[in-house]
Parts: sequence; C-alpha cells; structure tokens
Amino acid sequence: MKNNHDVSRHIINAAETTAGMQFDHLHKLSPLQNKIARMTALFGRPVFTPILTALIVLWMTFNYILPFYNYRAPDPPPFHILSFCHFVRHYLPCTRRLLF
Repeated sequence: MKNNHDVSRHIINAAETTAGMQFDHLHKLSPLQNKIARMTALFGRPVFTPILTALIVLWMTFNYILPFYNYRAPDPPPFHILSFCHFVRHYLPCTRRLLF
C-alpha cells in the first residue's frame, strides 16, 4: 500500500515534467507564434470578458451620442461595423474547422 508521500511525489514529478515540456515548447516558438500565444493567453483570462463588454458598450454609446454634437458617427445604429466584427469572430473559426 502506498502512503501519501509516494502519491504526492508522483504528482510533483508529473507537474515538473509538464512544466519542463511547456518551457521547452515556448522557447522554440517563432516570434509570430510567440505573439499569438501571448494574445491567446490574454484573451483566455477571466478579466477579458468584462473589458470587452465595456468596450462594446463604450463604442455603442459613442456612436449614439456623436450625432447630438453634430458629428458623423463612424458606426451609426444598427452598428454594421460591430456586426461585421461579430460575424468575422464567429465565421472564421467555423471555416477553419471545416477546412482543416
């Protein structure tokens, strides 16, 4: 029968091996792959969703208020640019899955 010390050492070894493999992998990336990995890590953080939501609300508010000050809104309602960004965000991953 194994005691808790043996099990915990096994887990520590697995974690150290995984960390070493990840370290080796990250140092073999090209500069472009490194930037994409950093962007993916940023987008995967929990704080990204509220920030993105705040940016969308700010964009919509900006485009609603601008005409009241006699300026032309870059993306007036119904927000075609915002809709296009939403479309591209959902269309490209689906296309990639179908093609590759």
